[in-house]
Amino acid sequence: MFGDYPPDVENTRGARWNPPGVAAIYTSLARDGALAEAEHQIAIQPIRPRARRRTIYTLEIAVARVIDLTDAELLQNLGIVASELTADDMIACRQLGGAAH
Repeated sequence: MFGDYPPDVENTRGARWNPPGVAAIYTSLARDGALAEAEHQIAIQPIRPRARRRTIYTLEIAVARVIDLTDAELLQNLGIVASELTADDMIACRQLGGAAH
């Protein structure tokens, strides 16, 4: 998180996995994953954000259901090609996140 931005505030503006209006909190199972995603998001900004500090939080959460996006058969059934999940074009990811919501 940048600066003093709290980790439990939902993003409703839209991002990779949530279309605008759908609330999401972005996390990672691995510290390196969180850092890589943050660096990627910073790198694609037209003007690099200049936060004085960034903080990595550890969260404990419980979820009722999970969609396994490493399941090739599931992706095929959904009409999604795995490469769409890592592309800079976030349309497929947002559609999937909106449908999951």
